[in-house]
Amino acid sequence: MNNRNRSMSYLSLCLLAALSGNTTANESSDDEPDDIENILIIGKHSSISTAKLAGSYEAIGRDQIDYLHVDDNIELLTKLPGVSVSRWNQGPTNGDISIRGFDGDGVVPHVTLHIDGIPSTRHDGFGELDQLFSLNLDAIQLFKGTSDVRFGLFNLAGNFEAFSRNDVDTTELEVTAGSFDTKEVQGYSGHQSGKLTHNYAFGYRDTQGYRENTELERHSLSGRWFYELNDDMQIGYITRTSSFDADAPGYLSFEQSRADPKSSGIHASEDGGKKENTHHSLHLESNTGSLSYNARAYYQNIEINRWVRFSEASSLSNRYLEQDQMGILVNTEYTFDTAWTLLAGFSYQSDEVLNQRFRSVGQARVRGESFRNHDHNQDTTGVYGS
Repeated sequence: MNNRNRSMSYLSLCLLAALSGNTTANESSDDEPDDIENILIIGKHSSISTAKLAGSYEAIGRDQIDYLHVDDNIELLTKLPGVSVSRWNQGPTNGDISIRGFDGDGVVPHVTLHIDGIPSTRHDGFGELDQLFSLNLDAIQLFKGTSDVRFGLFNLAGNFEAFSRNDVDTTELEVTAGSFDTKEVQGYSGHQSGKLTHNYAFGYRDTQGYRENTELERHSLSGRWFYELNDDMQIGYITRTSSFDADAPGYLSFEQSRADPKSSGIHASEDGGKKENTHHSLHLESNTGSLSYNARAYYQNIEINRWVRFSEASSLSNRYLEQDQMGILVNTEYTFDTAWTLLAGFSYQSDEVLNQRFRSVGQARVRGESFRNHDHNQDTTGVYGS
């Protein structure tokens, strides 16, 4: 009998709670406003919709980038979720990123970099993002997955794209001074003259660094000119030149790092180097609604001259890389209806690579005998359809 009474009491409480909740919900709905504001966003999407791809897509815009003042741009990628940055602190060789379980150990580069649609990756797979300062970056996009058929080389775990600014009717100048005797100047200016849009940017940074032997000096200068042929088509030219000169503090033992974290290893007194980048590209872009396509031709030169000594037991060596890169890219997208889209493209890239290593004379930055002299060409052709 007691069990029956307890069951009926429990059922009564449940019914009472349900009725009370229903009454509260009805009262709440009466208090809600009759009109809900609708926001309509209208824009022109000029690239493949990543929502159609099987993978993860992340992006950061200018509001998350332009206020950052960094020594090297690999630090900007820490803003992207799911990205791990491996810092090497070896002067012009900054580090690597890791996504989707790959290790940023510098052995297997697994992410390809494109700037304004142009490959900006060396022959060994490492990207060169230091050609731009943060004030000149409009967005950085990362796709984590293998289903993006537009890219081939080094697209093992995904790809990330950087876009330079092209907004007009604005001129900006930033002057920064900070810790470790850091001085930086950045500028951007965008204009439109009839059908011609032209944008210019520059940057200069000099710092002594947190640790000993971490002095850094870098600069960049870029320009882009795009002319609108008609409402659906434009042609353009982009050029950049940049320099990155940095010393490296070397590695410390755990005990040394705790005793004097700002110190530099005695063996690393000559570590560091310089890299220089030059870029030229021609662009043709068209979007008629159902059909969009772009064609790009480019030439790039990368030169890296680096000195490194990993420990007191090793010797100072010089590592030199010069790479001339040229290529053509064509991408098309045809939309049949809301459910079907055809993607197709072609790419050709030719690399002339000189990769050398030299021993030093003593422990000074003087070249001795060569123990590596790789001089080769690398041609890559790709076609895709999806």
